[in-house]
Amino acid sequence: MAPAATLRSWALAGWLCGLAPVFAGDAPLQIAPSDPAAIATNKFDFVGYIDRMHATICSRVIGFGLGMDAYLAESFRKPPPQAKTGRIDQFVSDRRLEDDDPGTRLKFSTILKLRDAEGPDVGLRINGKLRLPRFEDRVALVLSSIDEDDTLLDELDRSQTVRSGSDREGTASVRYYIKETLNFKASVDAGLRFHPEPDPRLKLRLRFHHDFERVTTRFTQSFFWESIDGFGEKSQFDIDQQVPRAYLRRLTTSVLWSEDSDGVEAGQSFSYYKYLSNRRVIGARVGLAGVLEPNMRMDNYTARLIYRKRVHRNWIYLEIEPGVDFPRDRDFQATGFVNVKLDIIFGDWEDE
Repeated sequence: MAPAATLRSWALAGWLCGLAPVFAGDAPLQIAPSDPAAIATNKFDFVGYIDRMHATICSRVIGFGLGMDAYLAESFRKPPPQAKTGRIDQFVSDRRLEDDDPGTRLKFSTILKLRDAEGPDVGLRINGKLRLPRFEDRVALVLSSIDEDDTLLDELDRSQTVRSGSDREGTASVRYYIKETLNFKASVDAGLRFHPEPDPRLKLRLRFHHDFERVTTRFTQSFFWESIDGFGEKSQFDIDQQVPRAYLRRLTTSVLWSEDSDGVEAGQSFSYYKYLSNRRVIGARVGLAGVLEPNMRMDNYTARLIYRKRVHRNWIYLEIEPGVDFPRDRDFQATGFVNVKLDIIFGDWEDE
């Protein structure tokens, strides 16, 4: 009986060995080592948090524009999306391109001004435009803390701000584009200007634009009226020479007259920008401003250097502008200054 029991034991052992691969697989069981990268950490992603906050605010801005569009529009026909201009002027925050940009955008500029023999001055400048595409891209809501019609040369007044309590605290208007072609654009603005009390205002703007091989000419004529300050007009002629991501040269001549001004004011500036990389640009600017009528006089000469850097993606920029003025109110004595500006853009923006 012993040999028979032994054979049965060996048969049982063989049968169990045959089932082992079914449960264990062809390969022996292995325990995978722990992956340190897979272990969750409590490190706070600050950059990711900033991006998420910015994306949220951008969606709110665009959503507000679309909501106003849906509320005001009678026609629900939506045209195909338009491509971005992609001009190199966008890096230096050119107001001309911002006006012609078909997108919805709000720009907040915090500015610190340091001037010789004066204390520091901190202010805020806001520019925004909400396009309403359901009006066939012919209507936009325009907001600005500084009206460009009040500035003789925007290049020389880039640091201009409005503080609470000032007699002029910006404009809000509805802009209707009468005609838009490749070389011509006409628009009408109707809205309010705040002194800080609201004051009705109207503006007609005509812009002629022509591109040559490397030179662009732009003539802008504006006529405006306000119930308090009356009528006025501004003429500006720009000549640009630029090579993409290389340099930009600009000569600007401007003439401004209004019923509340000292007369016919005129100014001219020359700017040069050198692109160092897709994150940095340096430049220089010289200019002068004065009065032509009723008595000709010079009011200021200026010379400045410009350093502008893209701090984060394409919606945070830092600009440092040291310079020297020779103003009439200081007997044309050299007056040094430094302007530091931080631009934050919400709405439509292009990443690189």
